[in-house]
Amino acid sequence: MIPFSETLAVSGLELRRAKPLVLQVNTGTYCNMLCRHCHHDAGPHRAAETMGEGTAREVISFARRGAFAVADITGGAPELSPVLPLLVEGLSSACPKVVLRSNLTALAGANGRELAAFLASRGVGIVASFPSVSASQTDSQRGDGAYLRSVESLRFLNSLGYGVAGSGLELNLAVNPAGAFV
Repeated sequence: MIPFSETLAVSGLELRRAKPLVLQVNTGTYCNMLCRHCHHDAGPHRAAETMGEGTAREVISFARRGAFAVADITGGAPELSPVLPLLVEGLSSACPKVVLRSNLTALAGANGRELAAFLASRGVGIVASFPSVSASQTDSQRGDGAYLRSVESLRFLNSLGYGVAGSGLELNLAVNPAGAFV
């Protein structure tokens, strides 16, 4: 087997490491849903597997030293992490842009609305996973009622300014289709 470095040399190619621009922070595998397609194997049964305050403070310190352009917060459902407000505050002061990845259903209900308002007040962008515009497909992937809770959350996010031109509040929808295709 030819070493990779020799393959590059023979092809006249050179690889150089660039400065990392995005810090992705995984808060753990705790989630309010149990999706069959989840690559984290996240779910309600993994509540104990979430980031603690000490780790959150270390992440914030690292972000300050690294001068990243974007802090991208993910997890099972990072909205359920008790350290999310601490992370958002700290990362907002360390990075020009903070993004939260959401399954939307974790933002449904009173606590989720409070959290969404907090995120909006800090200018946190949201990348929302929304499997399908079909209620039956979304519910088959994520459980009964997931579609309606997701739409409810999207409407509330819109009322806060998310996805509204000129608001500065970024809302992106990511599609997770069912099946072995993208």
